[in-house]
Amino acid sequence: MYGIVHGGRLRMGLTWVPSPADGVDEAGVDALVAQMAWVLATLAGADPATVVPAEIGAPGTGSRPRPAALPAPARPGAEDGRPVTVPVTPQQHGLLLDALAHRGTGRYVEQLFWRWHGPLDTDRFTAAWQSVFDRETVLRAAFDWEAEPCLVLHEHVRAEVVRHPAGSVDFEELRERDRLRGFDLRGPGLLRVNVLDEADPGDGGPERARILLTFHHVLLDGWSVSVLLQEFYRAYLAGGLLPGGERRPDVRDYARWLAGQDTAPAREFWSSSVPDATPLVRPAVPGPPTGLAGSGRAEVRIAAAQADRLRSWAASSAATESTALQAVWALLLYRAGVTSGSAPVGFGVTVSGRGIPLDSVERLPGLLMNSLPMTVRVDPDAAVTRLLTELRDHALDMAAYEWVSTGQIHQWSGRRPDEKLVESLIVFENYPRGSDDLRTALAAQGIEVELPDAAGSQTAFPVTLLAYRDVDGSLVLAAVHDRARLADEEAARLVGQCARLLRELPDLAGGAATVTDVLAALDDDPPVRMADAPRPDGAGDDAPAWPDGPEAGLVKEAWQTVFGTADVAPGTHFFDAGGHSLLAVRLLRELARRTGRTLRLDDLLAHPRAAQLAALLAGPAPEDGTDGAASVLVPLRPAGHPGAGTLYLVHPPGGQVACYAQLAREYTGPHALVGIRDPRTEDPEPEYRSVEQLAERYVEALRPALERGERIVLGGFSGGGVLAYEMARLIGAAGGRPPLVVMVDAGAPDGDLTDADAEGSFARQLREVAEGRTAASAGPEPSNPAAEPDGAAGYLAELAQIADWMRGDGGGDPVELMRVSVEAVQRYRPRPAPGPVVVLRAGDTGFGKGASYDESDRFHHRPGLGWEDHVDDLVIRVVPGNHVTMLTGDNVRGLARILASALTN
Repeated sequence: MYGIVHGGRLRMGLTWVPSPADGVDEAGVDALVAQMAWVLATLAGADPATVVPAEIGAPGTGSRPRPAALPAPARPGAEDGRPVTVPVTPQQHGLLLDALAHRGTGRYVEQLFWRWHGPLDTDRFTAAWQSVFDRETVLRAAFDWEAEPCLVLHEHVRAEVVRHPAGSVDFEELRERDRLRGFDLRGPGLLRVNVLDEADPGDGGPERARILLTFHHVLLDGWSVSVLLQEFYRAYLAGGLLPGGERRPDVRDYARWLAGQDTAPAREFWSSSVPDATPLVRPAVPGPPTGLAGSGRAEVRIAAAQADRLRSWAASSAATESTALQAVWALLLYRAGVTSGSAPVGFGVTVSGRGIPLDSVERLPGLLMNSLPMTVRVDPDAAVTRLLTELRDHALDMAAYEWVSTGQIHQWSGRRPDEKLVESLIVFENYPRGSDDLRTALAAQGIEVELPDAAGSQTAFPVTLLAYRDVDGSLVLAAVHDRARLADEEAARLVGQCARLLRELPDLAGGAATVTDVLAALDDDPPVRMADAPRPDGAGDDAPAWPDGPEAGLVKEAWQTVFGTADVAPGTHFFDAGGHSLLAVRLLRELARRTGRTLRLDDLLAHPRAAQLAALLAGPAPEDGTDGAASVLVPLRPAGHPGAGTLYLVHPPGGQVACYAQLAREYTGPHALVGIRDPRTEDPEPEYRSVEQLAERYVEALRPALERGERIVLGGFSGGGVLAYEMARLIGAAGGRPPLVVMVDAGAPDGDLTDADAEGSFARQLREVAEGRTAASAGPEPSNPAAEPDGAAGYLAELAQIADWMRGDGGGDPVELMRVSVEAVQRYRPRPAPGPVVVLRAGDTGFGKGASYDESDRFHHRPGLGWEDHVDDLVIRVVPGNHVTMLTGDNVRGLARILASALTN
């Protein structure tokens, strides 16, 4: 609902979308408009009969101004056989140029993904999409920019639909690969669909598939794709053929309407709406370079009950939860500006672009959604409700000119090209959803489809804040950010601060609380830091340099031997270069052989760059007994901000925590990450210790943090998860609050060594390596020195070589330590624990397949890896990779993101 005062007259109107489920149709809207007219006239002391219906026009009803009659549907094509062209809109012009300047980066490539439960007929599925392509002109459009940029409308385009068998590709890998593939904007078909079958769950349930829809934002917006999806479902239900011909209006009619608009009133409005003073536009204070690249995503959820309270609070000021989000974002911009008095702030907001008098525009697919600059003055002494109403009123004023592009607004404002009006964007998704009739019809055919999730695309903004209500009623906030400007942990803090303020708003005392009062909630959380845009030539990079002395050359030699590379730069990061936990031991051995100085894995974790290692070796060696050998705590990553809490990651069998280094580097949450290593890692003959004994030792190491009341989470990979579970049980049994436990592909043991003597079992192979009865330890050097083992046999062979090296150097015995650790984990019998548990299980359950003794289904045949027998509060998430590869390469990025989401939510 909107209202505009112009020339002393009031115009009221509605923007609406038909929704049979909610009883919203043309008759209902006509009745509501009539009631609005009666109420307004009565309040004004006028006769309701004198209110002119056109002054209360509602898009979609007969009372609003009608455009010129639309031409009869016809296939696009000139008489000479050449395709029809349509001028691009001013908004498309700007996005097109930016997309062409950033080819190959995935910029403006958007993706939706969801699950399909039930039968899926490939031919019918493909035919349904082809029917939608035949109906919608926009799906047969391409771009041409040789002269003036324009849309080229083709007569026929084949819909691209690819179906992948279960297990043929990891979904996250498919999604990222398809995003980076991008589109050739000169060719039509700027939307494609991938279907990935999921493995049979074995529970007798319906078959499942994951659907990935990828499209380019220069041609389509999220609203459009929602409309197209409903058409696809109707086509699928109709056997693959959508009834009727081409639908109008289409992009040609929108271009014609846009060309007929008088820009003079819009120019007058926007030139006066943008203040003369430079607004505060950065949501963070200046920070150092991040050293990162690509785009990231940080997400947090506000529970449905809290989100409903926020909606009610906003409604008390005749505003929406979207306006409340804008108010909170304005507060964060003001806070980052480090100013004391009132100051203007600026950020972008999205509008649907469909509140215009064009017939059936709410069903028109294309790029109508627009981003407009929202500028408002923030006064620290003013009531926050006043800020809310000012944002609401400004949004109503902008509604009349939502078709104007950002470039036009920037030009009319008189700003220089390098003066930014905004550096962040808020997208509150409110797209049309499927109807109950469609869901019922699909269910009659044994099909259930989930609501799509949006991945969020990389845009020209360093930060884009997405917000939407999920199916459970929770409010989801996701920051899609440029990692070169905003580090992952800073983005997580930013979206966390936003959620924190939104939760605070409904608790304000009446309407008197000021901006200063609200921001006081963040006094214990410093502002987020954001780097300046990196210079193309790399100038100003804070890369480490080689230290003076021979250590630089020795590190280069060792590095080249281990990785097989010709050269190494001083800033090369061990784990970015492909290093992994086993390769780390090999590098340390090479360094010890050349320098006579023995470093520990902890040293490499703290000094992962080549020049940092050289500087460490160039410094004085620690005195005997001062190297902290007795400590089991290994810092992996600092906290994003004070009070964020700490995730303690317990070592897997083998005792070391270097396997978590890549996870810590990719982790996007605010928590500190600390490893717990086995104190026996340096013992040449490690003694057997039970899970209970080790858990007691590690809980004692956490005693100071527990006594200080710090927020802790326990987690671990493989057997490390079992140790974390027992630690949490001990804390609860001692009267403490049981911490959350995160199991990373850790199966629940049953207390028996059921496979210790089975031919080909991992335990038997491990014992034979430890006793020297296998040839694994005598194998040659791998052809690719930096190759990472991806299966049980390769892992054991690598471990055997390292054991030989460490024994020769008088160090610990990792094979024997792993053998006694695996035995201890298998002998453990879990007892019920009262706390919550999250199981992150590998999506690829084939670890060990092909061996004469197949262990791949020992735990993975059960959804919760057996923990459902011991835990009441259990959450299960699937992560990419198998039991070995999930902590490496691209898989660990997906694991890190899912882990951060699990801990944050």
